[in-house]
Amino acid sequence: MSVVRPRTVPLTGRQQRGEVCGRWAAGPFRTGGKCMLVADFDGTITRQDSNALLVEVFGGQYNQEIERLYIAGQMGTREAMAKHFANLHLTEQQYIDFILREIEIDPGFPEFCRNAQKYGLPLAVVSGGYVNAIEAVFRREGLPLPAVHANRLVFTPQGIRNEFYHEEPDCAMDFGPCGNCKAEHVRRYKQEYGHVVFIGDGLTDRCGARWADTVFAKGRLAAYCEENDLPYTKFEDFAELNQLFFGRVSDEYSC
Repeated sequence: MSVVRPRTVPLTGRQQRGEVCGRWAAGPFRTGGKCMLVADFDGTITRQDSNALLVEVFGGQYNQEIERLYIAGQMGTREAMAKHFANLHLTEQQYIDFILREIEIDPGFPEFCRNAQKYGLPLAVVSGGYVNAIEAVFRREGLPLPAVHANRLVFTPQGIRNEFYHEEPDCAMDFGPCGNCKAEHVRRYKQEYGHVVFIGDGLTDRCGARWADTVFAKGRLAAYCEENDLPYTKFEDFAELNQLFFGRVSDEYSC
């Protein structure tokens, strides 16, 4: 893991090696207040992007054209997701079976959840994907379900319908309005907790990262932060985050 321009308080050499006080949770980044962890789901908590994999397996030429327009910036995220799923033909049980069979969780995430609970760090999952998949994966892993903010898929005899979490018609991002505005969730949690730590990897995570106090990023989100000079800490998986957040207790470090 490499540390890149931390946002709030520079990490010491000891912290960069992962020797971080477990009491960090009691006073994160010396804010003197509460802290909220906000994590993306697909590609962050999980190893695969469930939506991309679903479209790849069950989609056809029409879905390929949607994806081409989306990547080219000619179709927004919200519109692309609605059209993708309207063209997929599977039942709710087939969808859940696919998620449980194909979507793997980051091996370090269960321990991260336990540690967050142990040290009193509240966690929310904020996803541009679907609560259907999130709930199924958490149940499979035997993990307590945290606060979840995500869209929902509704399966009907006529097809699959998206129920989007947010209406955000004035979104100025180049990938268009999302069904679930991560920036809105981060802003709300900042008002409630004072300090928000955002963990993500993908396109729609840009919005959350721009408003968060502290950002841990990988994949496309890390590249975006680098290109746009947004302070962030690069990570590979939750095993590294466990060490960084909850590693060896050191009395020398005052949280």
